[in-house]
Amino acid sequence: MRKHSARAGAATIGIAAFATAFATTFHVPAHYATIQEGIDAAARGDTVLVEAGIYRGAGNRDLDFGGVDLVLRSELGAGATVIDCEELGRGFMLRGGETREARIEGFTVRKGNGGIACVDASPTIVGCYITSNSTGAWPPNQRGLGDPPPIEGSHSTSITTPAYGGGVYGKRSDASLIDCVIARNQAWDGGGGGVYFFDSVLELRGCDIHANKIVGGGTGWAGGGGVLLFRTEALIRNCIITRNSAEEYGGGILVSDGLARLENCTLSGNTGRGDGLHARWDSEAYLVGCVLWGNGDTEIEGDGVTVTYSNVDGGWPGEGNLNIDPLFRDPVSADYRLQALECGFAADSPCIDAGDPPREDSILDCAHGLGTRLSDMGAYGAGELTLEGSGGMPPIGTGGVRLHQVRPNPINPVAAIPFEISAHGPVHLAIYDARAALVRVLVDESLRPGHHSVTWDGTNSRGVTLPSGPYLVRLVAESSVHERRIVVLK
Repeated sequence: MRKHSARAGAATIGIAAFATAFATTFHVPAHYATIQEGIDAAARGDTVLVEAGIYRGAGNRDLDFGGVDLVLRSELGAGATVIDCEELGRGFMLRGGETREARIEGFTVRKGNGGIACVDASPTIVGCYITSNSTGAWPPNQRGLGDPPPIEGSHSTSITTPAYGGGVYGKRSDASLIDCVIARNQAWDGGGGGVYFFDSVLELRGCDIHANKIVGGGTGWAGGGGVLLFRTEALIRNCIITRNSAEEYGGGILVSDGLARLENCTLSGNTGRGDGLHARWDSEAYLVGCVLWGNGDTEIEGDGVTVTYSNVDGGWPGEGNLNIDPLFRDPVSADYRLQALECGFAADSPCIDAGDPPREDSILDCAHGLGTRLSDMGAYGAGELTLEGSGGMPPIGTGGVRLHQVRPNPINPVAAIPFEISAHGPVHLAIYDARAALVRVLVDESLRPGHHSVTWDGTNSRGVTLPSGPYLVRLVAESSVHERRIVVLK
């Protein structure tokens, strides 16, 4: 994460304050006939306010902020303000370097060739309903997204090339989706029926991701019916991920060569190999305070999955975990709140007050937390995670020291090891073998804050090629230690 000097930081704050003080609100359609015309008129910090209605046609789809951090907001919310793409494009095509200061608030996006695309753009998307969108072949107006990731085996370049991210697509993005519904979207023979992010850092908070699907299969990529995270680090908090389906891996969530942290989420009714969550290719997933119940035959699949204080159908090793019916109120009607005597039900769910002990429910009523202040398991258990209660989960997208995914892994023939630090100081990065013996030191010097990357060719300090097998990358910086596994195949 980039850091600025005190002088640069003051200048940045001053510019932001100046922009805010002179921000303008543009009204659609009162001032501008189309949404894109309103966007084109806005500068950084301005707001484009859209009246209720159904918006169709040129200027109301493939909306592009043009790199400007503005706010696009509906007056009456997603239920009353619809962007209907008529299967002729996406709702939004952001690719101009927008930051999280760029906001999309309160729209329904439907019937698009994909709903929202974020390429080299990192908007905040709040309170949107993204539904009935579908990606199939790369249509001509989508080719600016860049090629999909390589597919196992041969890669077809025909019109039937698999596509990704039926609801939301992200590439090199640091986007945040808050309180959104992502439902009934699909990706044809690709991945991420609801959400797909590649080489990104993603936040999903308070989202309902349901009934999305992958159509077709056989490519090795037809996975992640609800969410596919490829080379992506994601924080998924207080989300409901249900009734999604994939032909192959991960009906609910597929983590592929990535890192996911799930806090107080509910996954149910998803189908696909590793029906609830599937982690593959040296991926890591950390779940705390979650409920995974009724997801086909397998709730979780993958070696790099750590679960604590969660309720998993069929059981899963880990502190505080349960294997008992969570007593959802009415899953047939998609009500995944927990039953409670205080709310007129015949019994209390075993998930009440059974979440991670350092957490607390911030709201206590029949629609949120139940019982005492102790956190409940599942999506309605609220409260922020304290450092003491991190459960061994690494920070995601929060600055500080981060050791990113090694790519490619296994090494072929050279791997890049990216990392970042937040303060100037000594950095030690080294490779160790399976016996914890030092193999090679790659970095041992003081570095400036920011992103760094080193390469390793699978040799020791004498330049000798090492035998095939697992090795450990260890980064020591800012009084912290970070490790990742790397495999050498010769």
